Amino acid sequence: FDLGSGKVTEEPFTKDKALPELWAFDLNLREHRLTLYFSETVLAKTFRFEEITLQNRQNGSEVTESYKLQFSKASKQDYHTIVVDLHQKDTDAIKALTDLGTHENNTFISITNLLVTDMNDNPVEEIFPMMAKSVQIFTEDKIPPRLLSFNLDIDSGDMRLTFTEAINASSLNTTAIRLQATKSSASDWRLLSAGSAPNGSVTNSLDLPELSIELGINDLNSLKKNSRLTVDKNTSYIALTKLAFKDMNANRVRSISNETPRR
Repeated sequence: FDLGSGKVTEEPFTKDKALPELWAFDLNLREHRLTLYFSETVLAKTFRFEEITLQNRQNGSEVTESYKLQFSKASKQDYHTIVVDLHQKDTDAIKALTDLGTHENNTFISITNLLVTDMNDNPVEEIFPMMAKSVQIFTEDKIPPRLLSFNLDIDSGDMRLTFTEAINASSLNTTAIRLQATKSSASDWRLLSAGSAPNGSVTNSLDLPELSIELGINDLNSLKKNSRLTVDKNTSYIALTKLAFKDMNANRVRSISNETPRR
């Protein structure tokens, strides 16, 4: 307002040019969720999760393990908090790394300025790998893995097990796995044998949700001699104890009772 003329004067409009910042982040591997907290409201439709890298050291020159998100999806609401629902493939890949995302001291984030913009099209301030941001709240995975299905080729001796998440292949304990002909634990059955190939049953699988076991000569000969066991799908059931496997966070597999085996 101009006191001399009594007229209202317009001040020139200055567009917001301040870059939004990522202030903090939480990683919850139990619920497969990554939460990002920004300094201001960001435009959700511009969010690109593939611009996020998780790394195991704050200083990029010391990083030995890192992972760039590839399959996840984010919340679609414009807000100063963005929630990323981690895809199973991303979660499995993170868990397969033994020194990344196992506790708060090896969980850091770096982002590019293409990650997201604010409501005025200002790009987020980049967080370089050399100065990564440490996690605010880290929730580790304590949920035991579960066996979803199994397939057995008695001719080739290949048994494939599919779990809810990546399994530490080196944790395989074949003597905790039992094949049986029916749902009754008193029927024909065999515990897999331990030992190295070719006599014992082993795995050469990577740390993935699907694990392949190569049945050894001892197990194959025993199964093939029994005309009532693993002849077809109706005579192929599996039971296992919690000692059979561990996931990448050392959680033991959920057991399957002899009384309620999986076919």
